[in-house]
Amino acid sequence: MGVNNALEQTANSLRFKSVGIRVQKNAVRLLDTVPVELDTFFHADVSSANYVVLAETASGLKESLQVNVIAGISADRLSYQGSVAVYGRVNFGTQLLNIDCVVDSSKCSVQATPSVAEDVLVKIFPIYMETIYGS
Repeated sequence: MGVNNALEQTANSLRFKSVGIRVQKNAVRLLDTVPVELDTFFHADVSSANYVVLAETASGLKESLQVNVIAGISADRLSYQGSVAVYGRVNFGTQLLNIDCVVDSSKCSVQATPSVAEDVLVKIFPIYMETIYGS
């Protein structure tokens, strides 16, 4: 059910299934890890997105978090801006991901970098809020 059979209906609920996104740590130089894009949206159509994010490592670390992202043109209409709020972070005592966004003239890229020295597999469930006023 749903796009790419992403929803599975059970007797009492819907379960979201998706392909995992691998967020890799640079094993040679940990500070040079390149952010991995988790999602992109066009800010002329979507003002904000809310994500349920699940992150796991092969060693058994797990993290669940909520992420709100808002993006668009600045009030003076001279630049583009975005903001990220991470909340509801739950883990076993180790933060697995850093979340940020990069905004250009048309889109917002939601990105993640690992906070641990191993690869992190990530699944997201997005909810988009369309733009109220055209940009």
